[in-house]
Amino acid sequence: IAAGVAEHANKALEASQGLTIKGKKSSSIWGGNFKVMSMLFHARAEFLQSQVDRRNRQYGQEIAHLNRAVEMAVEGKEFMKTEGFVKLVDGPTMLGKIPTNLQSLLVNVKQRRKIIIEENTKIYLDKVPSKSDLQKIEGKDVMYYDEEKNSELADSFMPVSLARPMFTTV
Repeated sequence: IAAGVAEHANKALEASQGLTIKGKKSSSIWGGNFKVMSMLFHARAEFLQSQVDRRNRQYGQEIAHLNRAVEMAVEGKEFMKTEGFVKLVDGPTMLGKIPTNLQSLLVNVKQRRKIIIEENTKIYLDKVPSKSDLQKIEGKDVMYYDEEKNSELADSFMPVSLARPMFTTV
């Protein structure tokens, strides 16, 4: 899911750079924040994949994904320091504070990476693949619509049935 969120942020970044939008001041503000959000969620996806590798006892793969997660998180933090980057104070709160999330992810990833590198050197001796040998993590849909069944959504999912009245006109 994290990879899917990162892809969504990339698409939003592309849209914010369109000719009709790019001239507006908010375009660069939102564009920068979408870029950092994309970096955060790509780093999260790498970290989560490293946990899958750990469960599967693929310690070299785990190290490679942790390395990539560190690179992406550091790149996101560095981008936020660039001139012209404006932090949104009223951004998507459901995603949490992006700088805080980047920092805590970086701390966790570095801690795990330090441990697994030491273990791999002394115990597992797994080969760590290069960045170019790692497969790109693709986003996955959590839900999908089966057009062959052509089934309608249940009434409870329709906008008029939602508790908040703003959805009744959708």
